[in-house]
Amino acid sequence: MNQIIRNLLLASIVILSSCSKEDDLLTPVSNPTTTTQTNDTITNTVTGDDTTVVCPWNAEYSPDESLITATNNGILVLEGSKYAITYSSFYLRNKYPCCAIPVDTTVFDEWYNEGEVYFSNQSGGYIHSKTYPIDFEEPLWNPYASNWPGALLTAPMVSYTLEDNKIVTNISHVTANGNIWAYPATFDIVSYTDNTLIIENRGVWFVEPVEGPLGNPGMDCVRTVRLELEKIN
Repeated sequence: MNQIIRNLLLASIVILSSCSKEDDLLTPVSNPTTTTQTNDTITNTVTGDDTTVVCPWNAEYSPDESLITATNNGILVLEGSKYAITYSSFYLRNKYPCCAIPVDTTVFDEWYNEGEVYFSNQSGGYIHSKTYPIDFEEPLWNPYASNWPGALLTAPMVSYTLEDNKIVTNISHVTANGNIWAYPATFDIVSYTDNTLIIENRGVWFVEPVEGPLGNPGMDCVRTVRLELEKIN
């Protein structure tokens, strides 16, 4: 009798499958996409394959490092490498009112085949893109000019380092009045091969709200700049 009960219990187990954030975000899409973002959910409709995928995109997402393909004897060689940006995107999701970003704000923009990245620790490195990668203490919008036809945002790269599966770039601008504006932009390495490189500059800000006269509204914000690159030299 005990054996029969155990068999019935085993037969009653149902394996449920759920939509994976990593599968949705890290699988290359070669066809043009139409994207609609609502209430922390991204919907990708892939033309040509008639496929629609709906997955959550939240603060717990992190790149799947198991997807990294080691080449060049296991070493990613960046010095003197120039890449075309085949795909870039800007994602901003804010749940609480913080800084100048209203509550329940979600922004998702993407571009194809616009921009270039050149890695150099000698001189002349740069990121020319439709996005604004930056390490900052507060979340920032992508500049409005990024949606102007043909406009690219220029970030002069004075140096970079490879640290723990990250590329840390040091950006330095000379402003109109001659001042120096310098800041880091750290990219997680999502995947790479001999000829391709996918990186993300990602910021997560989370503070629990505190009620009362001395409380604060808290913060729950995610900002991600994604660059998919193809080597051209």
